[in-house]
Amino acid sequence: MSEHRLWYLSGMTDRYILMDNGRIIREFKPQEINALTQQERTALGLRAVNPQQLHIMPETANRNLNQEPAIEIHGLTFNRGKRQVLDIRHLAIPKGAIVAVIGENGAGKSTLSLCLAGLLKHNGTIMIEGKTVPNKRLPETAFLVMQEAGHQLFSDSVMGELTLNNPSLTEEQAQAVLRELGLAGLENRHPGSLSGGQQQRLALATAICNRRPVMLYDEPTSGQDGDNLLRTVEIIRKANENAVCSLIVSHDPELIARCATHILHIHAGEVKKLLPLDERGNIYMWKVFREDAQIRKPQKTGIPRLLEFTAPFGPMLFLSQLLAGASALLLLAPFLCVYFCRKGSFLDFLLGGSIDASALAYWGLWALGFELAGLIVNFIALLFVSQSCFFIRNRI
Repeated sequence: MSEHRLWYLSGMTDRYILMDNGRIIREFKPQEINALTQQERTALGLRAVNPQQLHIMPETANRNLNQEPAIEIHGLTFNRGKRQVLDIRHLAIPKGAIVAVIGENGAGKSTLSLCLAGLLKHNGTIMIEGKTVPNKRLPETAFLVMQEAGHQLFSDSVMGELTLNNPSLTEEQAQAVLRELGLAGLENRHPGSLSGGQQQRLALATAICNRRPVMLYDEPTSGQDGDNLLRTVEIIRKANENAVCSLIVSHDPELIARCATHILHIHAGEVKKLLPLDERGNIYMWKVFREDAQIRKPQKTGIPRLLEFTAPFGPMLFLSQLLAGASALLLLAPFLCVYFCRKGSFLDFLLGGSIDASALAYWGLWALGFELAGLIVNFIALLFVSQSCFFIRNRI
């Protein structure tokens, strides 16, 4: 297994081989690699090798941020066919924040970043620094570094990639960015000939050179070793100084602890929590990672799973049940009218006597009124139920 994220392999691996420039330079047994200090791991370009080394307080825990919102989202929805993928009723991201977007696979994290970048047509309102930005203007405001870097590399050289559609960028500025990301000397290489990690850093370099107000990153440390993880952290922080905020979609706790100021938990297309990455936020983040990634709980099925989908429409369903109960009582009321009517002249009439027409008309009108009221209330209850079922079906 070729891997840079070693911590989740703890307890499974019985041999570690460290390579450099095509050569094996060291081998480790599990006890040997776990005995390395942080300084030794950094010198070797290794990342955390066991989960205990990840449980550290985030470096950004005590950072004071402006509480003024950089991005406000209202009623953002996105559907794929008939399936609703995103349903974000309201979200406000503070100015200057670096927000780590976490959640299980398929939760809608990457879809959110694509909507913010203007690459998916969505419903709802996105406001940046207090101004509503239409979907067609979002690509001018936000820059997305995709998880699959090859999807956004178009030039025939590394240097050409940085200067493409960016005539104001000088060669000296481009060279400085390449040096920061460990890509110096690759200026004339074709992007397709680079390794996966190098392509990821090139896409990151392109984002830095474009200087958009909103920076979006989708798994920016996939395929990155310890040295390049630290480079990526510094670049994201530096880029955020010239941006209003940054969002990072990531399952990488090392990146989040070193870089993020907030965590945004997305579950089933909805916002569950937005928290500062302080001690409480750090505990919550690990709770999400344990449940959604490492010790995944069995998925709910049947009625418990259905109840998860129906939760947002609980008040409407509850009201429909109250109306259904009221309609049942109203539809029973005509029988009471018959009862009161039969106590008097109606019983005499059945036994062959005369009948009081006024009493019969009186109770008959009441019975008819109750019957109509019951049918109307029952119809309204059915409308609420059908609307709820329609929305729940779309969520499923």
